Amino acid sequence: MPPLSELERRMAALESRQSSLETQLTRLDMTVSHSLASREWVKELVDPIVENTRETRHLVEMQGRDMQTLNAAHNKLLEARAQQEKEEHEAKMAALQDQTWANLLKNKWAPVAAFIVALAVILNHLATLALTWINAHGLGAK
Repeated sequence: MPPLSELERRMAALESRQSSLETQLTRLDMTVSHSLASREWVKELVDPIVENTRETRHLVEMQGRDMQTLNAAHNKLLEARAQQEKEEHEAKMAALQDQTWANLLKNKWAPVAAFIVALAVILNHLATLALTWINAHGLGAK
């Protein structure tokens, strides 16, 4: 177990961080109360501050426990955050894959249209060649 002064120093640092975050949260709350709180960008702005405040409070509550417990709790928080980020990444990748399939389905007729245009060009050239041959051999209408 680390010396008491080390725990007190860490406790003071955590309390300072908590105070700073609470001040930021109070300022943000005053700003948000005058705007449309239902917008998504407000949620994205507030959530990290609220999450940091919760994590800080959780760490402060664990101050009386030994360092292994504190590290274990911190590791669990990091694992939970990593799991959440992994799930968000998987959701984004699934959305991107859906978009890719949607684009493929939307554009599935593009090769068919290109084939039809190429076929029309070839038939036009064949008709021109046939007319030229007919006219060259005097088989056309007189």
